[in-house]
Amino acid sequence: MSNQIGIVITGCKRDFGVICDNHIINLNDSNVHQALMDVRRHIVVHKPYVDFYSIEFLHRYMAITGYRSSKDLGRDGYIGITVFLSYSVRIPHVRNLLKELLDCYFRNYMNPLTWEPVTNKNVDIRLFDAIVNNYETVPNLDDEDIMMGAIYQTYDNESVLDDCLDNPFHVVPLSQKVYLLNKVILENASEYQLELHIPSINEKGKDSFNVKEIDSLSFEDKKDAENEDSEMPSIVKNESSDVKKSKKKQISQPSKQRIFHIAIAALLLLLLGFACYIVPQIGHSTEDEPMQVALADVNTDNVPRQSDVETTEERITEDSINDKESEEAEAALMLKEAHELNKRLDALDLTPKIASDVMNRAKELGDNKLVMRAQAYMTFFNATKIDDVKHNMKAFSPEQQRVCKQTYAFDTKLFHETKKRVGMSFKKAQDILKQTKNIER
Repeated sequence: MSNQIGIVITGCKRDFGVICDNHIINLNDSNVHQALMDVRRHIVVHKPYVDFYSIEFLHRYMAITGYRSSKDLGRDGYIGITVFLSYSVRIPHVRNLLKELLDCYFRNYMNPLTWEPVTNKNVDIRLFDAIVNNYETVPNLDDEDIMMGAIYQTYDNESVLDDCLDNPFHVVPLSQKVYLLNKVILENASEYQLELHIPSINEKGKDSFNVKEIDSLSFEDKKDAENEDSEMPSIVKNESSDVKKSKKKQISQPSKQRIFHIAIAALLLLLLGFACYIVPQIGHSTEDEPMQVALADVNTDNVPRQSDVETTEERITEDSINDKESEEAEAALMLKEAHELNKRLDALDLTPKIASDVMNRAKELGDNKLVMRAQAYMTFFNATKIDDVKHNMKAFSPEQQRVCKQTYAFDTKLFHETKKRVGMSFKKAQDILKQTKNIER
């Protein structure tokens, strides 16, 4: 069956691009090329080994992709495996297929310690063809008009995800590209270090998609939604006319309340101005009794006294100063901690455990520079060739750079000899240099 299913692996391996394919799909086709572009313009997951999915409706194919976040040269990356299906067929349990394909790739071609690509291995597409061969296709008779644009859709559990992937025309919004994200990732975006640059599909104010409600929509309702959103095709609305009328009513009510509040405020201002004009006249004319009665009838309970205004302003000023001082103190503590973490990385006796701890703490602090520096050390400790050292040396301390220039980064032969003798260690490599100098003397 793999000779009918297009498989394309894309992602970040020293740069973004197509890593390999099974030559079923024409990669020069403009629609295919668009589907295989870097998705980090839409979604970025900074935490490695997080899965998400997408369904894309092209001119001749439906492209279903499984993504898994990774690292590449210390930066955020991902691996995406796309299966291209003609609209006449579909694959039941396609999520299991995508997971098997991603597991196969990460097991064979990714470093499990850093989640970076293993650069000295060529990807064998036959491994992935063999996996696809274990899955059957079934006929698909659906045919719908697709709106252009990209959106994301959340799911609560894996059964809902399977419904979306196995029956895309029945379940997902009719948009050109739909990303499927676990709701847990969205609700804990800071923990998963998620960035979204596309809108969600909001069905009656909810992030989750209701399959039954979509199936019950009439053709006219769908058409109304498309016409209403013609200026923003990336967001699909599936609202009935009753829902739209209800929303218009909700919009009109606040407008009336706002006008009423403005009128009350204007009246109070007029009364206050009138009082300010009349009061100075009382001291000069005590015979004007009707005027005094009129003033007595004016209700000034809601007019703030000058002393109250001054007290409130002082309180706001004090609170602002306290908040600013608190923020400055917190920033100073974070800066001090970042300085201490950098000093830990500078040490010659640095270990992978220390570098990993520093990287995790830097992520908690949100210090991206420190995260990248710690990542450079992790790449050094897992180096398989001299380039892994040379590309990351600028992040090392001067003393660490000096040691590397004379051992790991001197030439390929010395790199392998040093690694074979003491592993990847600044301290042990320095000890070798000291022993060599003593022998020469």
